[in-house]
Amino acid sequence: MIRSRILYVVLSILLISTVSISAGEKKSIPKQVKNIKTVKHQYKHNIVMHLDSKDQKIQKVSLNNAMALIKSYGKKNIQIEIVILGAGTAIPLVFNESSPYADRIRKMVKMPNVRITACGGSMKKYKKRTGKKLTLITGVNPVPVGIARIVELSEKGYTYLHP
Repeated sequence: MIRSRILYVVLSILLISTVSISAGEKKSIPKQVKNIKTVKHQYKHNIVMHLDSKDQKIQKVSLNNAMALIKSYGKKNIQIEIVILGAGTAIPLVFNESSPYADRIRKMVKMPNVRITACGGSMKKYKKRTGKKLTLITGVNPVPVGIARIVELSEKGYTYLHP
């Protein structure tokens, strides 16, 4: 119950910030992520995808949707960042040892207009809970707080998608 309330509040903030940004308000954006280069808006469409499901069908559909958007708009017209979070849910998707889509993710992150980031907090919780030492898929970038990364990108004008 508490988690759903927190998620509701976060999503409400995202919606409000997106509406405010689209209304022309300028906001200062925190420099939360230092190790990821921020791409200037050379792309016509900027998408942030929030992936937090442990359901492999939803994970597959999310990856399919990202590729469908690229195909639809063209590689030069779209920038997509998939933010993966949730210690017991989607986070195993980004580890070499547990991802059913590791090869596909490796191919996607080689594309100049696709970034996949993983919540550092979720990774720590997953490691603590399972006791497993896991390695990130090459090209997946950790961020300190996944939901904060989503907010940051939303404030920059990215369109928010959640399966």
